[in-house]
Amino acid sequence: MPKPICYGISSKLWYGLTRLFKSNLSLRSATHARQHQPVVIAVGGNSLAGAEKQTVRNIMELAKSHRVVITHGNGPQVGDKLAGAEATGLVKSLGECTRETQVEIGQELREGMQKVSGLAFHALRPEVIQTYVIVDPKDPAFQRPTKYIGQEFSWDEIGFSCTKGDNDLFNWHTGSLTYQLKQVPGKPGILRRVVPSPKPISIHPDNLRDIKRAIFLGKMVIAAGGGGIPVLPDGSPVEAVIDKDLATALLCREIKARSLIISTGVRHVAHNFQNPFQEDILYYQLQDALWNLRRGQYPAGAMGEKIEAVINALRFGVNSALITHPEARWINNEGTTITRGLDLSGRLYNLIRFTGLISRDLQRWLVT
Repeated sequence: MPKPICYGISSKLWYGLTRLFKSNLSLRSATHARQHQPVVIAVGGNSLAGAEKQTVRNIMELAKSHRVVITHGNGPQVGDKLAGAEATGLVKSLGECTRETQVEIGQELREGMQKVSGLAFHALRPEVIQTYVIVDPKDPAFQRPTKYIGQEFSWDEIGFSCTKGDNDLFNWHTGSLTYQLKQVPGKPGILRRVVPSPKPISIHPDNLRDIKRAIFLGKMVIAAGGGGIPVLPDGSPVEAVIDKDLATALLCREIKARSLIISTGVRHVAHNFQNPFQEDILYYQLQDALWNLRRGQYPAGAMGEKIEAVINALRFGVNSALITHPEARWINNEGTTITRGLDLSGRLYNLIRFTGLISRDLQRWLVT
């Protein structure tokens, strides 16, 4: 197809912008703005179980043109470690399990990258940084544990050693230890251990310094695995689990990340998930995501924490976020893109949005 003829600087500029818009590139990507700021990728459990190759390929594709920081989940791995410890009569804390899985999963990601990229792997020099995350000892989560971990138990197995506790919890006395159990939703008679999941306050200063140093040296960083190892402000360990996505949003603020990518088990954020009226969302703005979160569209334990993490990251200064699937092409924004919206304020902008003079696709292209 012959190239259209453009007369004058303004026509050429408009043609160029139109070409970029149609090719799904963003204004900041086209002008290489904020390229020195890292892209943070949160790799979920589904991305590490059965989709490792696609995940690694997406990471390496982004690493060609961006500085990359990777966080990851560790729920199944921690559960396996706890089950193994219980079977052998050992006592292992959640902090120990998280610390071990940070090293193990980080090494798995390094090996996968080396297989996919070959010599390019050595230029990236991926570095695994064990990360401690500080939590508030007065966080209400310590009074009401909700995070399920470990294996499931039936009443026939442990009923004789359980006593009724507060807030629909049961105290399981095994040896010298006491665990808190809760019934698994949708599974009558099945119990599972629950632990507190406090909100992260900050990354430990020593670990944050190491992360920033590695980014400055041009290394790929793997940090805050499993949400980080929870500690109190005085450095003492605490038996809890930090949500990986919330810790990732906090890390985005600390390192001034350019964008956030959350890889999970679904291709898009959806309204009315898993019912006949399900609607996949391709593009969101911050206020839309916040409104739907508040009205209960995204329940906790599923998409709720991810939407909350994205909202936090955008408020912390991240330019855009992408919730996607391992098999999608992340570099092409395949998934659900969430942005802060145009950096304008006042009644004029609100009037323009209300009247529809600026389409949401155009807003997405301008701010992504």
